[in-house]
Amino acid sequence: YLEHQCSYELSRMSDMEKNMESGGEFRLLGMVTGIRPGFGDKMKMALSDASGSFEFTLTAKQFIEYQEEIENYAIVMIEGSAGKRTFKGKEGEDDKEYFACQISSLMSLNDAIALYCDRLCFVSQENSQNLVKDIESLLSEFGMGKAHIYVHYIGSKQKINLQLSEEYRIRPSHQLIEAALEKTSIQEVLTH
Repeated sequence: YLEHQCSYELSRMSDMEKNMESGGEFRLLGMVTGIRPGFGDKMKMALSDASGSFEFTLTAKQFIEYQEEIENYAIVMIEGSAGKRTFKGKEGEDDKEYFACQISSLMSLNDAIALYCDRLCFVSQENSQNLVKDIESLLSEFGMGKAHIYVHYIGSKQKINLQLSEEYRIRPSHQLIEAALEKTSIQEVLTH
């Protein structure tokens, strides 16, 4: 749901580390696939997506702050910076290069959807006669929020796109999207 908000896939982090690239700022989405102790008081968190995996380092403070979000198999969004850094060698020694990755924020999938999704589009091709009732039910269950609601209706002879009025805004979340997909009149949910 948030691919358009991500800088790139996780495999890109591995490539940057392997090639010691300069890198820069990033925003990534991945599934937590492991937590283990790191060096000193740091923790290592493995994230995976369809492209691969990468292990990130969390400080002790970050681990405590994000502990609720980083359960195994939880989907999280992280932001930070990564790239080649140079460590000045002692007098007479060569400088050393290493790949560093620093996380500046980590959030749950729900928090990321709520933060970055300002439009939801319900696509209806079947059972469209239930669409108004289904949207009312979703608004009642998930409450008013910031996301505009759009409807993309695909009929046998026509396609219609419409935006509901300002009074019909909803609070976006992963649970909302899952609930919408359970409605007989909604076959797909697009986020923007």
